[in-house]
Amino acid sequence: MEGFLLFRKGKLIVLISVVLLFSIFLGLAPATDITWTDKAGLPTARKFLSIETIDGKIYAIGGYIYSGAANYFNLNEVYDLATDSWSSSSPIPTARSSFGTAVLEGRVYAIGGENTIGDLSIVEVYDPATDSWTQATAIPTPRSGLACTAINGKIYAIGGKQNGTATNLVEVFDSNSNSWSLAAPMPTARYDLAVVNVDGKILAIGGRNGSKQAVVEEYDPVSNSWQTKAPLPNARWGLAAVGLEGKVYAIGGSYPVADVDVYDQATDTWSTSTSMNNARYGLSATVANGKIYAIGGAKASTGAVACNEEGTVNTEPPVTENQCTADITSHINLEPALMLTVSPSLVEFGNVQLDSGEVTQNLTANVSSNGNWTLSVAKNSDLTGQTSGAVIPSNRFRYISPVQIDWMEFSTIGTVVDNGGPTNGKIIPITYQLIIDWTDIPDSYQAVHTYTAVQQ
Repeated sequence: MEGFLLFRKGKLIVLISVVLLFSIFLGLAPATDITWTDKAGLPTARKFLSIETIDGKIYAIGGYIYSGAANYFNLNEVYDLATDSWSSSSPIPTARSSFGTAVLEGRVYAIGGENTIGDLSIVEVYDPATDSWTQATAIPTPRSGLACTAINGKIYAIGGKQNGTATNLVEVFDSNSNSWSLAAPMPTARYDLAVVNVDGKILAIGGRNGSKQAVVEEYDPVSNSWQTKAPLPNARWGLAAVGLEGKVYAIGGSYPVADVDVYDQATDTWSTSTSMNNARYGLSATVANGKIYAIGGAKASTGAVACNEEGTVNTEPPVTENQCTADITSHINLEPALMLTVSPSLVEFGNVQLDSGEVTQNLTANVSSNGNWTLSVAKNSDLTGQTSGAVIPSNRFRYISPVQIDWMEFSTIGTVVDNGGPTNGKIIPITYQLIIDWTDIPDSYQAVHTYTAVQQ
């Protein structure tokens, strides 16, 4: 904002120029835009695998492919983000698909799932530091199609199916005691769902139970309770989900879709983001180096895909050529404003005796101004007897100036009492003093003083 002060015909004119910027975006991308890039594909195409990230590498474990018969994999293929390349690590001892994984203390826990035997309860733990597998206590309830996540040092195994029947079980693994316990069951039994933890709570998203589900339920580990949240925009199962920068991304699903929906926990709302390049279900997803990786899955009931898509989240909408600006100038004419009051208007010393010596009286000046100001006082005459015409010399009728804090005689040309800048009602106390002398003639004396405020 720029201001200009001009004096014209006794008026103070203030010119203010205000520039307002209006940004108009037309036809923008979704509120949370994602750029999907195809990266080096899985060496072995498969679906219903599980992936996890540790120290800049993605571990793609297990899964299966159906081609006349189910072929379950024990593969553990490792993607290096820095080189965009794959290598093989120690295979998981038990080939399986539709299992849950979670990372705890730098190790991957593979829980439950299914293979030719049926639903599994086995829990196997992979340590990347030693490239080796060990066993932990089996999950109490064998199941497949479950989803797992780690939070507050514990792993939560949620939902799934037993012998083809959906369950709402929530079992909790404590690595310190290598034991399992039960938590509050999920309100809606389902399998092939996705779970993700955000801000200390767990979201269970989608899945199926006879039909595909859009239900979203939130678990609070502190209160051991569930709440229903806003449903998915499109019901689906076999989807993946990740949390990134406080938002939840629900990715893909059956049958098959490339959809990516974004959940805002603060507002309990969903929005649509940029779809993947490849529609698929039975995929797995993770976050690495601030980006989303969606790997594997299938486009049909048979076969599988090796897709590896990297999603870069762009939270700020792009600036387009549809940006407009408008300059608006406002003019304000501001008059000088100055107010002065002095009270009382009559300074009455009353009846005094010749032996009274010094007598005083007080008055008050009040100044309001929207600019710099000066207050002065001048005498029109000395104290003069109304009958005798006698004069009390000016050196015996004085006032105290609040600025200079000393005694001063009245002057016919005016003496500054006070000054200052913009103010609204400054109070200026003033004290008169009269010195009585034995030579003074008895009479009623009077003088007139003029107070003047000037705005500079």
